Amino acid sequence: MPQDCHTSRFPHAPLVAALFLSGSLFTGLLAARQTPSERFDYRVRGDFFLGMAGDAAAMDRAMKLCEETLANDPENAEALAWHGSGLIFLGGQTMRAGDYAKGTPSVARGLREMDDAVAKAPDQIGV
Repeated sequence: MPQDCHTSRFPHAPLVAALFLSGSLFTGLLAARQTPSERFDYRVRGDFFLGMAGDAAAMDRAMKLCEETLANDPENAEALAWHGSGLIFLGGQTMRAGDYAKGTPSVARGLREMDDAVAKAPDQIGV
């Protein structure tokens, strides 16, 4: 059975997107006190998902928003978690292109950032 180009190039992208989407939905249910303009996931996830689907400019915007947020608030665990997952995704793309020397540190840094985010805010559902 033929696979479409998205499935063959990024076989795990639908699973990753579903996990992030389900996390965002739970965040929405539990973050009733925040308005959509205040919630970080509402500000970053559209570009993040477009980036995972192949839109490099959208991924750049999402990562830049995470980096700007972290520059202003280094304790922002949610921004750190999103940034870490972006590094993992980008590192995976780099390794798929054959550059393991550059991709491996990106994935490792992403995992550290996500671990740090959980350590900063273990009970925050957005993390």
